Amino acid sequence: MLALIAIFGEPAQSCRYGEKALLAVSAVFPDWQRRLRTAQGAVVYHAGREGADKPAVAIALKEIAVKDTQAVLHFGKSKTLEIKSGDVGGEVYRAARFHNQLDSNGHAPLLYFFERAQFEMMSCRAKLGQQAEELINAGDYKGVCMLFAPLKSVRSNAAVWDSAELLYKLGLACSKLAVTLKVGAAEKKRLEEARRYRSYCSAFLQRGAALEPDNARCATALAYRYYSNVHELMRPGERRDQDITQQIDKAHEWLSRALEIYPDSIRNHYRKGKLIIEKQAPYLLFGRRAFGSREAELLREIREVGEEHLARAVSLYEALEDEEELRRNRREYAKALFVLGGYYLEDAYLPIHEYYLSLIAGKSPPKHIAAIAQLDLKSAREHLEKCFGAESKMALEELEPKSLCGLQKEWTRSPVEKLYRLGCVHSALAFAAKVEGKNDELKTHAGKAVYYLDAAAKTAVQSVENRRSTWHICEKLAWTHLHAGRCDKAQAVLSRAKQGHIANTRAVALLLADTPQSHEKAAEVLQTAAKDRHNLASGFTHVLLAYINKQNKKECAPLPKALSAKNKRAAALLGINVE
Repeated sequence: MLALIAIFGEPAQSCRYGEKALLAVSAVFPDWQRRLRTAQGAVVYHAGREGADKPAVAIALKEIAVKDTQAVLHFGKSKTLEIKSGDVGGEVYRAARFHNQLDSNGHAPLLYFFERAQFEMMSCRAKLGQQAEELINAGDYKGVCMLFAPLKSVRSNAAVWDSAELLYKLGLACSKLAVTLKVGAAEKKRLEEARRYRSYCSAFLQRGAALEPDNARCATALAYRYYSNVHELMRPGERRDQDITQQIDKAHEWLSRALEIYPDSIRNHYRKGKLIIEKQAPYLLFGRRAFGSREAELLREIREVGEEHLARAVSLYEALEDEEELRRNRREYAKALFVLGGYYLEDAYLPIHEYYLSLIAGKSPPKHIAAIAQLDLKSAREHLEKCFGAESKMALEELEPKSLCGLQKEWTRSPVEKLYRLGCVHSALAFAAKVEGKNDELKTHAGKAVYYLDAAAKTAVQSVENRRSTWHICEKLAWTHLHAGRCDKAQAVLSRAKQGHIANTRAVALLLADTPQSHEKAAEVLQTAAKDRHNLASGFTHVLLAYINKQNKKECAPLPKALSAKNKRAAALLGINVE
């Protein structure tokens, strides 16, 4: 038997335990003096986080002096061991927890006893753990798996299968090797390899979570694997070898478990919120299933739950004071702000099409924006401005597209995305001001929208490594010009656009100009868009084309039978019979 002795400070010739420490030891080992005197050796390790990286020491126990309520342990020769104090302390804690020997504060006794075989296994685990940690830090996840190979035999290896620490590291490596982003559905060999690693990951992390029910790390890692599965399964052209609904449920289950253990996890609140807002809700809305009033109510409820988790992540971060904690959680904070800002922006109902189609048809447009929509836009603006500031010291009033290009890979979401959403918010606020006749606010918000959208487009164009299309930015810019009453600028911005839905926006701008020439040009633009087989807004294209033909007293083709409810409302506003 070996005695494991916890100390505070550097090893000395003796170690003194006071009354409180002795009471805790006696509660677990009433015969601790006999055990200590008959022990075959002793190992001294540093207690606490500060000494976790210091090596443990094998030491000779010369004398035990017990007097009143104190004990003094006198040491002899010592030898530094390869195992770290943190590894010894961790094993002592896990053993004490397993045998219900922790005190009321959750601490293990400062004096503990292991059989020599237990200590040898601990040393073996510590060595494996250090090797695995070095490989993980180097990004060599394959090397981690080779360290424990063959993986199918891990269950029969007690040194690994009964160690939550090793299972966590092994599960983490398997999870990294299971990633299938940008792997096409036809790449069967790579997908099969990823499937095997997913299976191992799940088995190892579930076992690890069972071994340490009061530690959230394995539950968090497993939740992230299921969360990643959902993301991979929803990517176009990639794998479809798992059921999305089942993976969403699994991600929720393990995120909930992790949050039960550690309710203040910024990372897990963010992931749960994003899972709901950006994955589960769109799947419910656009998945192949019936969608009625009951589903709509469910969708509202789960989106509100997602909002709560994201808001909780933000409030937890903003309550932090420790600089290291702030640094470690900054990325999740920025991402939570981005998703939450987008949620409020999307949730703000604005009757934009109804307003402009009413003007085109010569009818009275809406004159009021709901208070809840105004609040949503205010919240969206607040969160997106904080999101930009979370990762940059650059003032929003002094944007430098060239400097922002260098931040594309550093930020959680690219500067282009952040500036585009800020532009969208101010464009929406400009529309709200226009509807309610607040001309000064309209001018202010339209100016800011143009400023942010222009900066987003310039940053995207100047980015050499990640150059992307800017037509979605141009379309939002066109709508902003419409809100400001600049129809000519709106249609000019989109004059070279070919996508069907963007052609529709240009046609609206041309119809609002209300000249024979602009009507003729709108008809030409819509006829081209109607022939586009990839036009995802072809229903609206046909509605607008039918209106122009009706105005010109031309015979028009019947509208598509599968016209959406939104397009039917648009047709009704323009006086088009959908029957």
